[in-house]
Amino acid sequence: MSTGLKRGDYGALEDLLREMLGLDESPIGFSYTDLEPKDARTATKKSRVCIYPFLNRARKGEAVYFSRKWLACRGGAFYLGFKKSLMKGIGHFLSHGIPGRIEGERFKKTPELGEALSDEIEFVPAAGEYIVFRPLKDFTEEEPPEAVSIYGNADIMGAMIVMANYAREGSDAVITEFSSGCYNIVTEPRIQSRSKSPKAVLGSFDIACRPFIDPSTMTFSMTTDHLWDMAMDMGESFLTIDPWLKIRGRRGGGK
Repeated sequence: MSTGLKRGDYGALEDLLREMLGLDESPIGFSYTDLEPKDARTATKKSRVCIYPFLNRARKGEAVYFSRKWLACRGGAFYLGFKKSLMKGIGHFLSHGIPGRIEGERFKKTPELGEALSDEIEFVPAAGEYIVFRPLKDFTEEEPPEAVSIYGNADIMGAMIVMANYAREGSDAVITEFSSGCYNIVTEPRIQSRSKSPKAVLGSFDIACRPFIDPSTMTFSMTTDHLWDMAMDMGESFLTIDPWLKIRGRRGGGK
């Protein structure tokens, strides 16, 4: 079955993904610009907030953005490419903190392990003064997203893992890491875009971000080209037959 897709038609791409995957919300993409968006919502300049509640607005049809002037949480500003370094004392922050000074997340046993992890994280500079997140359908061929994230349950994540590997040798076209949620959605897909065979990212396991999304929801993020390649193949894939058709769109438990 041909999908009838034309590369660059993001409205048609969103429609296809909704139909094939049983999505009830928009996938979201991001792009950078030097012009402040006039049709988008943002955080106040002094608010140190997580980006995840704002991304939820994009899932519901709005556009949201952040800028270099937004202080954010230090990690968010780093992963979005606006700040060149993580917070001072990041090792303590990731472990057990410093009494009276830094409250630790307890994600690493010792400050040394936390520092070692932060040393491995690559900084990818922002490609503009602003990063804008929009529903996939609102992008155009002239202004495409750098990467796209699909939110969904285990059924949808499973389908996307299969599709990511569908036209490739092997079974390792998807990665998952212990990392920040915004790293999964923004930084790693930008790093992957340099590869001839970019890998998708199964993410949003960050415990600090989990309060802002449904307990059954994860994210699947990939470069735009990778998504287009997958979408072009969907019409001849397992997405058109059982058992996928039996479980597509379900929101509760199995039989």
